Amino acid sequence: MEKGLGYRGDAALLQRTLLTALDAFCATQEHLVVKFSEMMNDAKREIRRIIDFLQISPNEEKIASALRSVQPGARAKVEEELREAKRSKPSKLLEALRKTIGSKE
Repeated sequence: MEKGLGYRGDAALLQRTLLTALDAFCATQEHLVVKFSEMMNDAKREIRRIIDFLQISPNEEKIASALRSVQPGARAKVEEELREAKRSKPSKLLEALRKTIGSKE
């Protein structure tokens, strides 16, 4: 029996059960498949596909913010900025959070 992340039962069985449930759900629900490799190859196209699927109309600033967040290494950079901000003044943390979500306030 393989155990991981604090789960005390059969991890392989749990994973199979969850994947089976996911397959059953996806078979009956409209959904959009977004592949990591495609997102990394052409983030702009994939973000547009997501926008079209969700039938939303974000402004260009929000789209640009989304694109910045999926650039290779962007997550690590954002996480490091947040860690650094937590070590400094509260205003620095707020500034880093605003930068992360694209707020201009």
